[in-house]
Amino acid sequence: MTVVCRPVAARADRVSPTVIFEVLSPSTALTDQRVKPLDYASVASVQTYVTLEQEAMRAVVRRRHGAWEKEPVEGPDAILGLPEGGVELPLAAIYEGVDFSGTELAEN
Repeated sequence: MTVVCRPVAARADRVSPTVIFEVLSPSTALTDQRVKPLDYASVASVQTYVTLEQEAMRAVVRRRHGAWEKEPVEGPDAILGLPEGGVELPLAAIYEGVDFSGTELAEN
């Protein structure tokens, strides 16, 4: 999912995202965590890259401050702040309806 924080023409076929969200999966997690931040660094409009875990209520927010700076966000009371878009998202709302009972982390 991408978030664009400026007007977009109705017929635009390209957008310049400000925030990008990725849901990690076992098969792509390493690419999402190591390669994609380097790729997104080359896109001037991308200011924030958020990865969301599937097995726990946890996100890693990478913000562009020259280099990417990581900010872990986890737990049902955590708030994912996106000042670029002027919003704060409760992590519990992002994960609403997700059942962690069958995950490896929930079983430990």
